Amino acid sequence: MSAAAMMWGLLAVLVFWSIGAYNRLMRLRGRGLAAFSVVDKQFSLQALLLQPLAFGPSQLPVGSALAPTDQAPLNRWSGLVGAGRQLEASLKAARIRPLDGAGLNALRTAHETLVLSWARCRDEPPDLAGSPVPEDLSMKWDHLMVQTDMARTEFNQFACDYNAAIGQIPARLLAWLFGFKPIQTL
Repeated sequence: MSAAAMMWGLLAVLVFWSIGAYNRLMRLRGRGLAAFSVVDKQFSLQALLLQPLAFGPSQLPVGSALAPTDQAPLNRWSGLVGAGRQLEASLKAARIRPLDGAGLNALRTAHETLVLSWARCRDEPPDLAGSPVPEDLSMKWDHLMVQTDMARTEFNQFACDYNAAIGQIPARLLAWLFGFKPIQTL
């Protein structure tokens, strides 16, 4: 076999390998984007659950379990409402570039703040009106947290798979060439 034929054969193998590796990286990115959309939905549902708390007492629906008789119960929720708004703002920014490291870090921080704010409100001692968190709201929150944790775990697994794929020696060259960057976990 001549040197030219061997070189063309090697070039063909390299091109086919490159196309296959590129397609694999793109599939992994696509799965990461799909997993992010599930996380986005769950985070949005959590923020949406807190929206009635942002209204004043006169703006809450009649008969709502959240309708307070005075302003004091709303004041204790202000940190939680603020954390929910921050989560919404971080989600809006992360949707523009869903796999960007800075956006995902901000989103993770906003969600952790929301969870901490929720825990503070839930752990307040009960007053004469009863538990600081209505039972139906607490059950909805717990249900959403289970789903959110599953969605985050799935996203983090795809992020780890993708990061491992772009870290492999031959694929690292393609990742550098096409600008693939590691994905931050949530």
